[in-house]
Amino acid sequence: VIYTEACRKGRSITGIKEYKKNILYVFDIYDKNIDSFLPYVNTYQHCYHYNLPIVKLYAKTRHRSMKDLLKFRNHVLDHCKSVCLEGMVIKTNPFKVKIEGIKYLQAKTKVDIPRPVVTKIKKGEPIYPEIPENDIMNAIHRAWEDLGSEKFKDKKIAMPLIAKYVSEECKKHCYRPSRNLFKYYLLYIERHLINKEM
Repeated sequence: VIYTEACRKGRSITGIKEYKKNILYVFDIYDKNIDSFLPYVNTYQHCYHYNLPIVKLYAKTRHRSMKDLLKFRNHVLDHCKSVCLEGMVIKTNPFKVKIEGIKYLQAKTKVDIPRPVVTKIKKGEPIYPEIPENDIMNAIHRAWEDLGSEKFKDKKIAMPLIAKYVSEECKKHCYRPSRNLFKYYLLYIERHLINKEM
């Protein structure tokens, strides 16, 4: 199973990076025969032989404390800002110590997500972080792919579908929905549709 990410020509969904052409990046290959993801070196070799673009490996690290891991996360974010990357994926694969029920851990760290702050919980109810702009724009992009440009420009058709996809992302990642989806809808049209037509 080959995992890829499609990047459209022009500014990225978050507006941080600009692509000169439509491109598909490979970021993982899962081998069903061994029930595991291939190590980066093997994935790189397969992509090299078939001339497929692949995401670059930034570093392999070992952390013995959460404080040390978060310190490296901050370094990664500073690096991403300096080279205009939206973020990085962190993976643990495989575990040195087995954890029951968990085979892999993967997480994203992005420059457009605010650093977490300590929040007081009232009445025992969890207070979830607001959905990041990047995930909102990805949900809007899904709606555009489903509807096409003409229907997408009709807010009465587009907004309910956008709200549905944003809600799905919130449930999946335990986010709090944004109160101003329409602002992001207009931003998407300005970045990806109006500029394209000019």
